[in-house]
Order: sequence, then structure tokens, then C-alpha cells
Amino acid sequence: MEQYKDWEKLSTKELCVRFSIGPSAFKRKQQREAALKRKVEPTHYYHEVKEGKSNFYYIQPKDGLISILNCNIGKRDIDVIETILKVIIQRKHVPVQPVYAQLTGITQSAISGYVRFLEKSNIIIPPVTIPQYVLDEKEETGEIYSYRERKEGHRIYYDITADGSHKLLEEDTQAQIHDMYTKNWGFEYATQVYPLQQEYRIKGQDLKGVLGNIDRLIWQKINKTFGLDNGQRIVQPEINPDIVKELAEHFKQAN
Repeated sequence: MEQYKDWEKLSTKELCVRFSIGPSAFKRKQQREAALKRKVEPTHYYHEVKEGKSNFYYIQPKDGLISILNCNIGKRDIDVIETILKVIIQRKHVPVQPVYAQLTGITQSAISGYVRFLEKSNIIIPPVTIPQYVLDEKEETGEIYSYRERKEGHRIYYDITADGSHKLLEEDTQAQIHDMYTKNWGFEYATQVYPLQQEYRIKGQDLKGVLGNIDRLIWQKINKTFGLDNGQRIVQPEINPDIVKELAEHFKQAN
């Protein structure tokens, strides 16, 4: 068939031999579907087509991606995994779970499970974090006023539009927003946060409301300046450096 011209065509008998499936598994629909899902689907795309009185299977290997990941994906859909990793590597969409869900057509709760699996399997790796302490400088007691972990990595700026879409901003716009965001935070920290910590001995936990209010005010300025509905930023998710080049090449060839 023209639509499967690049696929391998197998009879039912050939399929059973290739994937070590007992022929008896094809006598009942439920057993057949279970055998296909367990034996064929983890490594191959397949389509069952009736031609005349016989059933044939058109198959295409998924081995490229699975071999790169080098882990057992179980019953998870390789197409969903591929989409998530493509979003992260190709940087054409905002790499957040609502976008993964929209692109794959599955629920966000299901996407959360996929992301956890990729993180647990060391395919998506956590960002480097740098501890930051604010100490008592006035009395030189060394008392810690606040502690936080700052995530290192490339920041991505995007807009959540009025219809709920996640819009990735142009690179030059992102650079301008990043500059405005960091400069505003530097000023507000120097004039508001630091005096509260050093002069009034207000500790980190009690500053949460102040910090949250400062962030909201800065984003209000950014939204107004750049005409955004609801500007946001995240740290770009990172792929394990041991496989990132192979994945990028795989996706390039697939396109």
C-alpha cells in the first residue's frame, strides 16, 4: 500500500516468528492485542491491514530512539517520550507540561508520569543549584538570615496568552526581558530586601511575602512594557550530556 511504502510488510506467520509470538495468541482478539502490545509495540510502530482474506502487518523500527535512551520504557508510548525530548532539544515550544500534553494529545497528569520517568531514568537531569546565604554583617555574628538555592541554567521567557496558550518569545525579546528582570531585581534587593535583613533582622521565612510582592510588581512592569498577558520564566530543562548529541542527530534525521 502506498501509505506504507517505506514500511516492512509481514504476514501473521512472519510476524509471529520475528517477535517470538505463539500462533495461538492470534486466535482471539484480546490475546492478539496483548501480544502486539507486549512484543511488538516496545520496539516497532505497526499497522494491521486486511488485504483480501488475509491480515498483514506493516512495521517500522523504533530502535533508534530506544537504543539511545538505553532504558526499559515499559508500556509507555515512545511517541510521547520523543515529543517531550524534541521540545527540550529543538527549543521551538515552551518546555512545560501543559505544552507537552497539548502536543501529544494526552492528559497533563499522564505527562507528569512521563516526565518523572525521564528524570528518574537520568534522561532529563536536574539543574545545577548554587546555595546562597545572607549573613548578619552589621553585628558580624555570622548568623544566617536566609538561605536559598539558585538554579543555574538558561532562562526561557514566555507568555501565557489570554486563551491559555504558552507562547515562546523571540530570542531578542527574551534577552531584553532578562536584562530588565535582573536589573529590577538587583535594585529592589538593594533598596528593600537587604535593609530588611540587615537593619531589621527579618529572616528569610518572614521575607517570602515581600519577595513574592516584588516579583509580581516586576512582572507587571515587564508585561506592560512588552505587551504580554502573563509573562513567565523557567530554567531550560537539560538532557543528559551523554546522549544529547545523539538525540539531536536522531531528530534531525527523522525530520
